[in-house]
Amino acid sequence: MTVNFVSTAAINQRTERNINDVLTQRNEAGRQIQTEKKFENIYDASASEANDMVNIQESIDVQKKEVEILQKGFRRANEMSDSLADMEKYLKSELANWQKSASGAMSDDFTQEKQVDFAERLLKGMEGFLNKKSIYDGTYLFSGENMDTKPVSLSGNVDADKYYLGSKYDMSFTYGDNQIKLDFNAGDSSIKNLVELFISVKNDSAGDKDDVFVKFEKCIEKIIDAKERVDFISRDLKQFSDMQKVNLQQSADSYDNITKIGEYTASMELSQISKRLSEIYSSMGVLNKSLVDYL
Repeated sequence: MTVNFVSTAAINQRTERNINDVLTQRNEAGRQIQTEKKFENIYDASASEANDMVNIQESIDVQKKEVEILQKGFRRANEMSDSLADMEKYLKSELANWQKSASGAMSDDFTQEKQVDFAERLLKGMEGFLNKKSIYDGTYLFSGENMDTKPVSLSGNVDADKYYLGSKYDMSFTYGDNQIKLDFNAGDSSIKNLVELFISVKNDSAGDKDDVFVKFEKCIEKIIDAKERVDFISRDLKQFSDMQKVNLQQSADSYDNITKIGEYTASMELSQISKRLSEIYSSMGVLNKSLVDYL
């Protein structure tokens, strides 16, 4: 009788352990239904799943940084383009004013002194556009790599070879194995030609006024060309940024596919677990009845 009692007790202990195991499985299936997650963190995953999660997470981290870099470049290129567009409008307006002052009844009053004043005012106006700072990070837009250096000095005695104070290297944005350069700074030939032209006006060495107008118009065309270069780079940065966003979303989806489980699958698991639990309870009832009958 003692032996049978011990044996029955051992069976009951095993049954109790089975019940606890199945209850744990049932609770886990219920959690999956509630959260739609297969597991909460990488430590709950299998070795294979954990390895996939680590690789995907590392890829996600890299892609996030690359998207951030490309978006930063896109914003900066747009700011540069807007500032160049504003400067283009300013220069066209000044050209029109100068042509008006130098023609008709007012032409005799357009003295060399007034031309010097005009040139100094125009250079000062350009200085304002070219020394513009980014609204996003407060750095100078047109100083190349030296973003903390004011790019130009166009006031007072201006030297055409020394007015630009920034870097000779353009700012660039690197992502993966690729690099995109913002192919413009305030030392660009389109800007230098304007500076040289109005230094010569100040020094009374620019020649005939009509020649100055022609040169001025050509300089404005060069500014327009420069803006188009920046716009082209802006489009590239936007395109690559959008592509990286798609890649990032795909990586995030892959990560979710590993960590998440469908509600239907979890419900099926829960149904199977409940069935197994009922079978264990039934077995336990049979054992208990046998024990009572024996006693």
